[in-house]
Amino acid sequence: MSLINEALKKAGRETGADEPLESAYPQKIFFLAGRQGGHRFLNLVLGALVLGGMAVAALQMPSVTQRLLRLGGVPSAPTSAPRRPASAPPRAQPTPPAPPNASKLLAERRAQTDQLIRTGRAALQTDNVAAARSAFIKAVQLDATSSVAHNGLGLVEKRAGDPAEAERQYLEAIRLDPKNAEAHNNLALLYDQQGKADRAIVEYTAALSLRPDYPEAHVNYAIALERLGRTADAKTEYEKFLADVPPELQGMAEQVRAHLSDLL
Repeated sequence: MSLINEALKKAGRETGADEPLESAYPQKIFFLAGRQGGHRFLNLVLGALVLGGMAVAALQMPSVTQRLLRLGGVPSAPTSAPRRPASAPPRAQPTPPAPPNASKLLAERRAQTDQLIRTGRAALQTDNVAAARSAFIKAVQLDATSSVAHNGLGLVEKRAGDPAEAERQYLEAIRLDPKNAEAHNNLALLYDQQGKADRAIVEYTAALSLRPDYPEAHVNYAIALERLGRTADAKTEYEKFLADVPPELQGMAEQVRAHLSDLL
């Protein structure tokens, strides 16, 4: 028989059957009760240590931790954060369509410019310098890139007695269109009248290289060559002019034939 049983029997004999056991051996009973409570406390401590060890191991071995937590009835946390859905790429902004009337407006502007140029030329033929200037200025304002309009404005300024402005307009016309043979011829004639023979010959040559059948340029070039004493070259240019004379220049052709006979 154990020592605890003997102590209980002895306590029963000393206190009697109705007397509580705690009054006989209070220290021993407390000891026994404390011992039973101590076992519970130790079980709780051990359980906490086990769970703590499992939590530490979870940081090092996720797969093993999940299995241990499932066995212990603790739900496992996901090993990785859920992936966010990929955001859709930004949509390209559509290119705004060109105004539907842009080409129509451009065509109308060109038509108006051409009409003003015709008006200016007609005014020059009647020596109406003011009307010609007004028409060509409007044409340049309407289309500053028109080489023909700048050339016409140069003719007006020369007729009005402003050779510097005429030269500026001719040069602008050539800059906008280097193949404008009329602008080269007009600039050459201006240089020739100013006594700038070398510059005049360069511009005449340019005009005739662009338009070999340019009758006015042949006559003007011949006059410049004759003034320089290059009579033979001048005769050649006169003959080129007479080879193909347009109807509107028949009066000039008669004068050239008469002058050519005097050079022979």
